[in-house]
Amino acid sequence: MNRCPLCFASTDTGPRAAFICAADCPWQKDELASRVLGMEISSRPITQAPTPEGMRPRRPTETTCSGPCRQRTRIEVCMTCHQPFPLRWRDIDTTNIVLAGARTSGKTVYIAVLVHQLKLLARELRVAFEGRRRPDRPGVRREV
Repeated sequence: MNRCPLCFASTDTGPRAAFICAADCPWQKDELASRVLGMEISSRPITQAPTPEGMRPRRPTETTCSGPCRQRTRIEVCMTCHQPFPLRWRDIDTTNIVLAGARTSGKTVYIAVLVHQLKLLARELRVAFEGRRRPDRPGVRREV
């Protein structure tokens, strides 16, 4: 079972899905994300896609923004904290690992060594390993 990479809520929501505006709708305070994350969060409109009908409903992959732009969006977000998911996050098996520790205890060094070792293993197995820097969250910003 996959979990949100930010709040660790289950992403197993059946045929329900939420999406964030990918166009130019105005920013608004996101009450749910602010409450879950414990800080003021603004985002573009979040739209819950209509649940598909049928014997075996499938999770929607896009919806129309509920904001003034009325454009189609495919940027799926966590239904608990509204964090945009990485591309195809719910379609693959993932493992989330949490590191906790005091300042200067070596968490960042541990991650750097782990990435280096994964690259060496990938080279030895002749497979691709791509780390990815996360760009700013599309459509979401923290108020300071």
